[in-house]
Amino acid sequence: MRTVATIAVLGVCMASRLCAQVDRIRIDSREPFAGGYSFPKTGPYERVAGSLSISVDPASPANARVTDLKLAPRNAKGKVELRADFVLLEPVDLSRGNHRLLYDVVNRGNKIAHRSFNDGSGNDPRTLAGAGNGFLMREGHVVLWTGWSGDVAPGGDTSLAAWPRRLPPAVSHRFGLPSRSRFGIGKQVSLP
Repeated sequence: MRTVATIAVLGVCMASRLCAQVDRIRIDSREPFAGGYSFPKTGPYERVAGSLSISVDPASPANARVTDLKLAPRNAKGKVELRADFVLLEPVDLSRGNHRLLYDVVNRGNKIAHRSFNDGSGNDPRTLAGAGNGFLMREGHVVLWTGWSGDVAPGGDTSLAAWPRRLPPAVSHRFGLPSRSRFGIGKQVSLP
């Protein structure tokens, strides 16, 4: 839990340029990674997944550049509430790790690091096949993914975030429904 708390704060601050605070960490699952496989030097890893409850102070000068943040609904403490998924892979015995964090900035909710560094597969690394060649684990890295994009559609094991959708009536008429983007390529095209 100590690693999750420290990393969660880093993840929120690194994923965006806004100043936010992690108020609560909810762990939904904690399980052996890759069936408990013991990686050379570092031993077995565990996979911890859950969500972060985050609050943002719209009055903070650090958050002034966030469009319409001051118009978002606030809680009793005057903060705007957000939620983000997280997935953490860490050595079961942290003393066997290299004490370094790889924070993978997800792309449209998709996890990239295990594919880029490990030649792994899928979007929810849980298995030895998902670990690919295991480079990050063999080297002892802690790997963290957090959702940050509020317009990603659920599904496909994406890391999601929930941002405020409701605006006060005085400004809501200026906005339509939340936007969502989805691109698909139907055929391969060769460029000259």
